[in-house]
Amino acid sequence: MAKEQAESSDYAYDALGKLRDLEEKQNLTRDRVLLIGKNLIDSRENTKQEIGELKIELDSLKKEFTRLRDTVQNILEESVEFARKAELESVKKQLDLFSPLELASHSDVEKIIKKHKDKQSA
Repeated sequence: MAKEQAESSDYAYDALGKLRDLEEKQNLTRDRVLLIGKNLIDSRENTKQEIGELKIELDSLKKEFTRLRDTVQNILEESVEFARKAELESVKKQLDLFSPLELASHSDVEKIIKKHKDKQSA
């Protein structure tokens, strides 16, 4: 009987030990689940914040793109009024024929007038 009682008390100690181990594992698992839940909530909030910032940046980029597209359109519309290369070459040829640099300067004209007056007075 003593042997049966010793075996049953050993069994009880083993069962209590296993029960404590299971309770400890359960507590650890519960703590992990709570930590995972907290991390998930934090991650979700961070993701929402980042998405909000990305939406703001996207709106800003859309406005910038629209402004740039309008500017390019205005430049294209105004470029029609610019002189073409052929037109500029034509004007250059006309100026080369005219050669305004070969004409007499103001001081040259004054010298010619002075010489002419000197000839007349002499």
